[in-house]
Amino acid sequence: SRSFRYSELYKFHVNMLAQMEDRKEADRLDKIFPPKRVFNNSFSVVEERRKALSRYFLALLSSSYIKSRMYLLRPLGLD
Repeated sequence: SRSFRYSELYKFHVNMLAQMEDRKEADRLDKIFPPKRVFNNSFSVVEERRKALSRYFLALLSSSYIKSRMYLLRPLGLD
């Protein structure tokens, strides 16, 4: 499996939201995406971000909007 940098995931997230017609679902997913914390890469912060990203991807994969548009996940190889 491939690893992704936070900046790659953030770029994917922003591009995906821009393609979504359902603004309500886009707003919901945007609220779930974890923010980057500048100048703090301690293990606990990195681990919390990993968990938050896991919750984000679970939300993506459980979204009926995304399920019917799996092409949106192609940039990550998840389609």
